[in-house]
Amino acid sequence: MRATIFIKNTETNEFQFVSSVAAVALYTGISLNTLQTYFSRDKKDFVTVDQYEIYKGMSYSKSELEEHGKIKINK
Repeated sequence: MRATIFIKNTETNEFQFVSSVAAVALYTGISLNTLQTYFSRDKKDFVTVDQYEIYKGMSYSKSELEEHGKIKINK
């Protein structure tokens, strides 16, 4: 499974894969406008908001990440 956006909750060390900025807003509770500002206008590929680290443009599969043994993947 490939994903466009990769979200890490720094409090629980859990990761979530999503395919749109709107899905990030639903998952994190961060406003869509705030996220669009970071990713569109500021042209960032990585942001930290509250307890979340959000990576845009990820191209790793779940199995590739799980091989590292350092993270927990939500299903």
